[in-house]
Amino acid sequence: MQERFFSPGMDVGIGVNLLTGEALVQGVTGTVTTPDAAGQNIQSRIIRIDDISSLHTALGVDVSADGSYMGFSASAKMDYADSCGFNEHSIYLLVSVVVTNSLTRMDSPVLIPEATLLLQNQKADRFRQRFGDVFVAGIHTGGEYFAIFQITGTDESEKESLSTVVSASFSTIGASADLNVAINKAKESSHSHLDMRVFTFQNGGADTTQDQDPGQIMAKARGFAPSLTGANSHFAVAYSILPESYLTLNLPGDAANPIDIENQKEMLAANFKTRNELMLLINNIDYILLSQAQNHNEFEPFDSDALTADRNRLAGEFDRITSEASACMRDATTCHLASFHPPSKPLPKRLPTQPVAPFPLPNWTNLFVRFVTDGGTEQDGTVHVSATSLGLLTQVVTLPPTVVGNPGNIQKTEPAPGTMVVPGTLVTLFIFGDN
Repeated sequence: MQERFFSPGMDVGIGVNLLTGEALVQGVTGTVTTPDAAGQNIQSRIIRIDDISSLHTALGVDVSADGSYMGFSASAKMDYADSCGFNEHSIYLLVSVVVTNSLTRMDSPVLIPEATLLLQNQKADRFRQRFGDVFVAGIHTGGEYFAIFQITGTDESEKESLSTVVSASFSTIGASADLNVAINKAKESSHSHLDMRVFTFQNGGADTTQDQDPGQIMAKARGFAPSLTGANSHFAVAYSILPESYLTLNLPGDAANPIDIENQKEMLAANFKTRNELMLLINNIDYILLSQAQNHNEFEPFDSDALTADRNRLAGEFDRITSEASACMRDATTCHLASFHPPSKPLPKRLPTQPVAPFPLPNWTNLFVRFVTDGGTEQDGTVHVSATSLGLLTQVVTLPPTVVGNPGNIQKTEPAPGTMVVPGTLVTLFIFGDN
């Protein structure tokens, strides 16, 4: 069975209600084995998120008919997923670092006498109320660190270019030091209200300082796994559980009514999909209204009062669906398919972005790039003025000291001088290192 995230009160042998994620009481006993190995499993990546379901899957809070429960349960991670206001008009990048340590598990589990007696007396419903659908067969310690980068603006090419810069800062060693400078320059030179927000979530780890800027966030992501092992192993937290069905044990009778349980799971899975669709619709409306309020001229004309009224009505329907889901988790007989009424009119369409005529990249060869004290870089003189005025993004790569040339001077650029480019293009400046 797929691992589930740890919730307060869980321990090896404890029963769990899969639909709510609630830790109940101990249902089985057995020998608990603590691993001798201190190895780690590390999953570190940056991915683009194109829809809200992908975001929930990446964070591990999706709901499906196979028994996942996180989506309609109160959890810090679900609140985190909702906080970014996912909409279809922004670009989202997710930095994900998940660290899993060795498994502590229970060997040869058996039902406790009280649980066995309930099944012998054919009180399956009471068994499920007390001991749930599964029991915790094992626990992984570890931790997780997530950062969602939300990039907004009216010009798709500028958003894509900034997305490339953010991705490169995670994938290229040393590039994160220049990330703050690159982002600020991109925003300063933007002609399309380019902006970026970052949302972080951390569970475990030695460094609990609040992240201040994108560069610090990338640095923390790179150092997160080492902060959970060795001398820092006490900073690991109970991170995930290995659930196991009672049906794997030697039972005197069935542990639950399969028809009611399957219907309950299927309704929650379908209604969670409806919830996601409704949340995306509300977030899209919020984005459209904010764009108009800030005079971005991003959408075709529309009646803001009517759209606001639709938004408020949909928010009420969202609360209703959430309340009905909570009732369904408590009582399977109340479960039904959720639905909502769409907006009274189609949402306004985005206006097409006016194409920008390409222009040749200037020749900056042999111009000087000076280093600043905060660890970032900024282009001096002609390069800085030229790049900013043309709306170009820049990043600096220092060549090995063995390359002959004046330290700090530009040896070459990619793209090469004369290449046809447009505002938002990322230009890499290769400079000579100290000899």
